[in-house]
Amino acid sequence: MTNSWMPHNICIRKKNSKPFSLVHWWRILKNEPKWCSHVAQLEKEKSKTIYIDIGDDKEERPMGRGVAKEQRKGKRKVEHVMDGIVILGEHINKIVEVTQERRKEREKSHRISLRSQELH
Repeated sequence: MTNSWMPHNICIRKKNSKPFSLVHWWRILKNEPKWCSHVAQLEKEKSKTIYIDIGDDKEERPMGRGVAKEQRKGKRKVEHVMDGIVILGEHINKIVEVTQERRKEREKSHRISLRSQELH
């Protein structure tokens, strides 16, 4: 057993810095198996090394208060506005394509109905 557990070291661990007053009891109990195992357990816990994995994975941080406030006021960055315009343009192009396809289908069905009327 190491001598690191002397009464003056126990005094340091207490919240109030009063001197250790039970030295005579400590001398009697310091070699008892219960005390020795307790000290060994404390030293074992003290010597444990904790490894924390700090990955390089950079997670996207949430929006801060200032950024949110600027967005509410309409002071967005040009990039965000441009991204929105590009997405909007893509959606409009899809709408135009679908509209043209429907118009062609209607014209085709109209021609078919006209031909069927001519035959009758």
